[in-house]
Amino acid sequence: MRNYYLSVLLLLALAITFSVAPSAQASGSGDMLNQYVSELQKIPDDTVLREKIIKLAQSMKKRPAIPEEARRHYVKALTYFEDARLPSDSADAAEEFRKALLIAPWWGELYMKRGLALETAQRYDEAIASFKLFMLTNPQGEVLRKTQDEIYKIEARQEKAARDTEQARKDKIEEERLQQAAKAEEDARARQRKSEDAYRRCDGKRYVWHWDEPIDAQSVDETADLRGNQITLGTIYLRGRSVPSNIQIGVWQEFWDLHVTRMEMEEGRLVLYFDNSNNNWMYEKAYLNEDCEIKFRFKHGADSGYYLPRR
Repeated sequence: MRNYYLSVLLLLALAITFSVAPSAQASGSGDMLNQYVSELQKIPDDTVLREKIIKLAQSMKKRPAIPEEARRHYVKALTYFEDARLPSDSADAAEEFRKALLIAPWWGELYMKRGLALETAQRYDEAIASFKLFMLTNPQGEVLRKTQDEIYKIEARQEKAARDTEQARKDKIEEERLQQAAKAEEDARARQRKSEDAYRRCDGKRYVWHWDEPIDAQSVDETADLRGNQITLGTIYLRGRSVPSNIQIGVWQEFWDLHVTRMEMEEGRLVLYFDNSNNNWMYEKAYLNEDCEIKFRFKHGADSGYYLPRR
């Protein structure tokens, strides 16, 4: 009889142990879950903590209940997603899913639906992250397969979007290059037209640089005649004691011709460049200002005085 009572007491003790332990375990898991959720709400982007919450909820025999506030955001998200017409509408749905998952971060179905909303909003990295969190909630069979395939689809879209973005970047660079080249060409044409107009305004005139030599009492006009693409340099001796014997006083004598090879505008002046024809060993270029005054640059670097247009 004594052994019977001992056996009964042992069975009662075992019964109490197995009946009380699960309840205590559930209570402990629930407290830990609440603590994790509270921490996640302070740092919503902590993916490691979110994964801990999902795994803890999966280990609990009784799954935690969905708070009503989380369900309210869930229904709003579904409404936005169903009515979506633009990617921004899907982004609104994804935001409501995010709010619901901040309250009930173990709710597996929402990670899948938020992933779809993010994918539609073309936020591909976030969509993949949401699908992977859904896969942690232990979906089975075909659902798991479709989820992984959806990730592959997004990765393909990401690759194509990256290629398209890179091609668009290259196209933009090429378009800008062509526009700059066209503008540079047009600017060059405009400068050329401006230089030609400036030269045309001064063409056909005689320009004179007068100088006097006190010792020999010389008075001389150095001349420059602009004629088309040629400048003819000459001299007129007005008086002087040592005038060369082959020179007549007051008679213009040609010195040499300068051929203009190109012209361009530089700081508001027209610049004329010469070739080396006709034994041109002396002059590099000439400058014409707005008043058609001309100055020559010698090859050794010095400038002449201004030849003024004869009125």
